[in-house]
Amino acid sequence: MYEYSWQLALLSYSFYFVMLIIASPYKNYLSRTRLVNQVYLNIFFFFYMILNVFSFWEYDTYHSWEQFLLYGSDITGYENIYHTIAEFVNGDYFLWRFLVWVPACLFIYLTARKLELLNNKFLVSIVLFGGFIGYTRGMIGFTMLIFGLVLLIDDNRVLKKLLGLCLIVGSYFFHKSMFVAILFSILALFPFKKNILTSLVFGFPLLAIFTTIFVLMFGDVLSSAGLSDGVGEAGENSVNSALSYERETRNTIGMLMKLFEVIPQYATLFYMAKLIYKEKILNNVTHEKTYKYLFRFTFIGFYVASLFFFTDFSAWIYERFKHIAFFAMIFVFAAVIGNENIHSKFMRNIVVLQLSVVFTTIILRISSNM
Repeated sequence: MYEYSWQLALLSYSFYFVMLIIASPYKNYLSRTRLVNQVYLNIFFFFYMILNVFSFWEYDTYHSWEQFLLYGSDITGYENIYHTIAEFVNGDYFLWRFLVWVPACLFIYLTARKLELLNNKFLVSIVLFGGFIGYTRGMIGFTMLIFGLVLLIDDNRVLKKLLGLCLIVGSYFFHKSMFVAILFSILALFPFKKNILTSLVFGFPLLAIFTTIFVLMFGDVLSSAGLSDGVGEAGENSVNSALSYERETRNTIGMLMKLFEVIPQYATLFYMAKLIYKEKILNNVTHEKTYKYLFRFTFIGFYVASLFFFTDFSAWIYERFKHIAFFAMIFVFAAVIGNENIHSKFMRNIVVLQLSVVFTTIILRISSNM
């Protein structure tokens, strides 16, 4: 396997730093919601695409790079669509990445434009929770699904709904775990009532116990279902890496670091739930129905993922399912903070904490590979 290059990783992270400067998350969280100058918006998304095409910050990038150098267009372990693209570019790895990750970024842009979210709050949401969600080729499937769902739910024109339905169906072929994302999208169609949310929260410990027992008994079945597949032939490697990572987090320092990582994520989730369902911040706003749908999608992804948190073996399921949720979260979070009447001290602290998580992750990854 190719060695991880901290120099190339640092180069990739520099693209994120440009995005960070443009988004200015703390300043723009506190400022009023406003459209972003088109020049700055183009620069931001240009670097977002470059960050994902040349994602030298991610370990799997090196593994898949090696696969292409060894086998060219005859790569194994990928979905058929990626074989077709590999043959089309004659085994050129970075051209292949360009044709996969650039459309994924464009789907995010088109979704934001459809929801009228091309504003400063959306850039804040991207740099906080969407900057590094493109570590898997599945990004194109997940973003295609979300865009299709938005067209299906948000647009009254028949042709747009048909296009949305085609995108939803087409997304299935872009990753083995897409059936899980599509299942989340179906469950999210059912509105949340107060009693349902309360039951889910208080029933979580019991459901987590049953899920843990199920994983311990049928873990091999889950692994063979294809959910564990990483990049190319890295399925088993991805599970083993997740297992190794999860075992490391079981010691005191590791658990504290894991807690540090997930606190801003869950705090943001429950903050959005409070504003949407208690303070009704999205009531009567444009695209209200779609934003609430995307929140339900996000909540379901986090909730189901969390059920798998408590065993070493299912660590990879937890990370995969939660990863799916972020593709909807970046839109609904932007909508929530964009409609706040008062910028809360709680959320200001979460912004700072999430930025601290991002910078700590960058520093640890660079320093551990120097």
